[in-house]
Amino acid sequence: MEKGGWILFHALPYAFFISSFTIGGLFGGFALGKELGGSSAAGFAFALPLCFLGFFVGLFFSCFLLKVRIF
Repeated sequence: MEKGGWILFHALPYAFFISSFTIGGLFGGFALGKELGGSSAAGFAFALPLCFLGFFVGLFFSCFLLKVRIF
């Protein structure tokens, strides 16, 4: 990717990457909670940590890809 240009086009792939991990953790947590606990409270209890885990995994991979790509 060339230097300069519109910053949105540089950041958009990483935003999609992070949000896909976050959404996957959210819905995966609700599905796991419904499967194991059967209630909406159990779904929330599994969804919240998996949502944060998905966000931080996506953020870590995005930072890693930027570091490898730029340096």
